[in-house]
Amino acid sequence: MGAGFYNALAGAAEHFESGGPLMYPLGLLCVVLGLLITYKALWFFRMNRQDEGRAQACLWVEKGVPDKDANPHSLASLLVKPFLARRTGDPKIDKGILQEIEKSLSARLFDHLAAIGVLAGIAPLLGLLGTVLGMMAAFDVLMAFGTGNVAAMSKSISEALVTTKTGLLIAIPGLYMKGFLESRAQNAKMRLSRMVMHLAVTAGEKSSC
Repeated sequence: MGAGFYNALAGAAEHFESGGPLMYPLGLLCVVLGLLITYKALWFFRMNRQDEGRAQACLWVEKGVPDKDANPHSLASLLVKPFLARRTGDPKIDKGILQEIEKSLSARLFDHLAAIGVLAGIAPLLGLLGTVLGMMAAFDVLMAFGTGNVAAMSKSISEALVTTKTGLLIAIPGLYMKGFLESRAQNAKMRLSRMVMHLAVTAGEKSSC
């Protein structure tokens, strides 16, 4: 197992070196993109791990405090806790407070998704730039040595193909994850809107939800 891991690592390093200097920004982009995707996926996982519904949120509002064992990262907790801290008892003011918290939470749901999309879109462009630079280098070799220096030509062509492949390998899963996370965010936004509408009916009132 150790030998296999070492061989895989050596192969990855060789592949990285064969792509030329553009592999460094591509590698950095891949790391940043992976970190953003991981962070956002974990954020949604924690939010949905124990998802209290609107009925539970309404009960917390009636009690004036969330349950001690409630998931602090759930939509209900993220909505009810700041609302209870700012609640005035005036239905109109409390409805405005709920709407303000909803806007803030809705923005948090889509945090980093635009950056993920931009990074995933940049990756194939960097790969294309590597293709252009590699082919230019290949033509320079061809002009200088003709067809006599096959090794130098193959190195330049390999560099062009490796950067293109790497850019696509980064972009395809990146764009897929952006779409997946956006669908989770849209679903959470709809649940949040229904929860706010449900709570706004009795905001600041003592009547049952």
